[in-house]
Amino acid sequence: MVHKKAKKPKCRICGKGCGCYVPYKDCFFPRKEPRYIKYMVSHTKWNEDLKNYNFHLKRVFDAKCYIDATPPNMNLTYYLQIHRLNKDTERCSEIDRDNKKLLQKIIEINRKGGDTDNINTNAFMNVSQWRKNQLKMIKIDEENKRVHGNLCDAKPYYPKKEQSLEWKRFLKKMKLSAKFPIGIFQKTSLDDVLCSQPTISGNLEKTSERPECFLEFKVDGGEYLGKILVELYRDHVPVTVQNFMELLSGRFELGYKGCPVHRIVKDRYLETGDITKGNGTGGFSIYGESFDEENHSLKHTKAGVLSMVRLGTSEKNNSRFCITFMNMQEWDRKNVVFGKVIHGANVLTKLSSYGRRIGKPLERIYISRCGLLPNCNCLEEHMIKCA
Repeated sequence: MVHKKAKKPKCRICGKGCGCYVPYKDCFFPRKEPRYIKYMVSHTKWNEDLKNYNFHLKRVFDAKCYIDATPPNMNLTYYLQIHRLNKDTERCSEIDRDNKKLLQKIIEINRKGGDTDNINTNAFMNVSQWRKNQLKMIKIDEENKRVHGNLCDAKPYYPKKEQSLEWKRFLKKMKLSAKFPIGIFQKTSLDDVLCSQPTISGNLEKTSERPECFLEFKVDGGEYLGKILVELYRDHVPVTVQNFMELLSGRFELGYKGCPVHRIVKDRYLETGDITKGNGTGGFSIYGESFDEENHSLKHTKAGVLSMVRLGTSEKNNSRFCITFMNMQEWDRKNVVFGKVIHGANVLTKLSSYGRRIGKPLERIYISRCGLLPNCNCLEEHMIKCA
């Protein structure tokens, strides 16, 4: 008797007995009919629509659902609050309990193949069938071990190892932060950083009281940038400081109020004070069109230094001055330094953001208000309330 070889099942994709059999539920079967009625459109459009329709159905069929379980970016200041920690702990415990219940149900369903009834009603009906029931229980036990192995060997889509390492790093940070709970919320202001930089006077002594003034900057038709406070070194450069103070007070027809900032070099300096033309080619002083440079005893050692702008190659000044955004000691013995910013370093940062590498600022910025501070304790007690 000749035994015929068993035929290989035909492939669901290519239709041949190629051995690459794919279960029915895992195969995609393209549509043979488009969404148009065949005789209502042209043959070309009919084929094109059928092709696009099958392409869309194939993408939907091959779509997979991935869970984004990347470690979250945790904010320490948020989680240091006790009630938030307790709330998150309770929620994590609740999720853990739900996961355990779900896992128990999944294992139970997999063991019984969908039947969740664990009672074997036929176990003691007939003693003669005990061997049969025993073999059946052995098979169930083997099936349970197989399912358990599959569950243990399953690999998730999300990076579990990276998430565990990130959580350990976060716990380490939390333990370290708990030792210094107040230090997390302490921030060093820009003004404190500015004051900690080297002094502009070096070893020179203070011989008299130094007046203080303020300048407010604003974008034309836009943002109010803020106020800076300036300490003027009248004990070292009295002539230059007197010229600056008189133009601030507005006693003359010309003054700094409304004067544009005609140049801002990003992260280096700004230039303003052209009270006649507003473009950096003019200027005036209370002593006439210009006056001689006084001395170069003060230095450009840090950001926030105010110094006069030299007129061309001559050693003369008028009303134009500049404010530095960094150490500009290459200007020493070129520009006369007469003051420094003592409050409002954040305003300098804003002004620098409107700068270019050369030329005019990105927006028209001008001095909206300016003046001298009164000789009182408003600066210390009321944060410049009277200014």
